[in-house]
Amino acid sequence: MDAVSSRTDNRATVGKWLWLLPRAAFLLFVAGVGALLWLSHQTDLEEQKATLISDMLWLEQNVRFQLVRNEELLGQIGLEQADTFRVFESHARALLANSTGLRQILWIDDSGTMKHSSPSVTSGELVEDGRHAVPSQLYSQLTHATGRPTYSPARTIAKSNWQFEVYVPVFHEGTTAGVAVGVY
Repeated sequence: MDAVSSRTDNRATVGKWLWLLPRAAFLLFVAGVGALLWLSHQTDLEEQKATLISDMLWLEQNVRFQLVRNEELLGQIGLEQADTFRVFESHARALLANSTGLRQILWIDDSGTMKHSSPSVTSGELVEDGRHAVPSQLYSQLTHATGRPTYSPARTIAKSNWQFEVYVPVFHEGTTAGVAVGVY
């Protein structure tokens, strides 16, 4: 009887294991599907990060291109365009109308005096926020001394808007004839 009961016990043990195998296989299947979903999610996150980085690099390149292009356009304002207000204003309006991001253009002569502005300086939101006057003598002198474009730091102005300027030297016969200021 001992042998018979031993066989019965072995069959009962094997029977229990046979019932556990489908459950274990199901649990392994669920774990495998969960792992695949997690891996797919991680891949999507990495892809989104790569896309975001690519988009930000493109945006930076585009902004940099626009700023350099505006520097070139402002540098093309010569003594002929700055000689009379009417000619300066028509040239400035053409620059402002081309969706360059510029809101105002100023002309500072070689003595540091602001000669022309388009639109006029009386539009206070574009020119002064109460703490910083535009054009800044510091940035104008720095641009005049270095012969290179200079950017002012960005700052808040009325109505929670931001403003910054670019000071571009304009040359005539190898010397600085003035500074064109673009207000963004």
